[in-house]
Amino acid sequence: MTFSGRWSAHRIADDLRNHIQNGEFAPDGRLPSTQELVSQYKSSAVTVRQAVQRLKNMGLVTSQTGVGVYARRIDPIAWRAHRSDGHGRGEYPNGDVDDWTASIEELGRVPSYDAPEVTVELVEDDIASWLDIEAGTFAVVQRCLRRVDGVPHQLVDIWFPKEIAIDSPLMKPSGATMDADTLAGIGPPQVRRRRLLRGWLPTEEEIGRLELDADAANPVLRHVLVSYDAANKPVRCEVTIAPGDRNLLVLDDE
Repeated sequence: MTFSGRWSAHRIADDLRNHIQNGEFAPDGRLPSTQELVSQYKSSAVTVRQAVQRLKNMGLVTSQTGVGVYARRIDPIAWRAHRSDGHGRGEYPNGDVDDWTASIEELGRVPSYDAPEVTVELVEDDIASWLDIEAGTFAVVQRCLRRVDGVPHQLVDIWFPKEIAIDSPLMKPSGATMDADTLAGIGPPQVRRRRLLRGWLPTEEEIGRLELDADAANPVLRHVLVSYDAANKPVRCEVTIAPGDRNLLVLDDE
């Protein structure tokens, strides 16, 4: 890039980001040293370090003290949420394999779940509003972590009103979309769904559960899917937290 003015940290970071995203630095490849970047951009070491910090905040590089700065290997999945929530296909293609697992296998990647847990918990305001119950009351939640090639890609928490789930097969941990099939088997039928999407910087809990770099400032996407019965009453609420650099959300109109 040709630029005759003074290179700011922001401009240096943008230029390096373009080089990284264009594949000019191989995944896990080492970037030029601080002194090399100072010479390249005719800037100061302080400005270059600020630029590198911006790249770290974007999740594009990692650094090792005394060793160097390296481009991160980022290989996001194409997450087709409408096909991986237990409803999109209408059937499981292979016995115990749920829709999300099948969709990841189609990409040539290796899906897995950490062992899911089912608990009865007090709900916070947002969950209460989606399930149309009072905040501070109890609901049943199944929590699990989805991995792709061993790397955490999505947190999935699925909530049910306790009157539906208690003493039902939903209390048994299962794959994080197989419960939709279980719910269909015990009723009530799910006749309508609503999706809500929002992005933010990850919370401390989300950083820990998703094994994110605490110094990075990549946003996460919250995808909420609320299912309703024929009386328009919520019967299921699936909340997925997906790091933005690991997931490409694809919503096809079918």
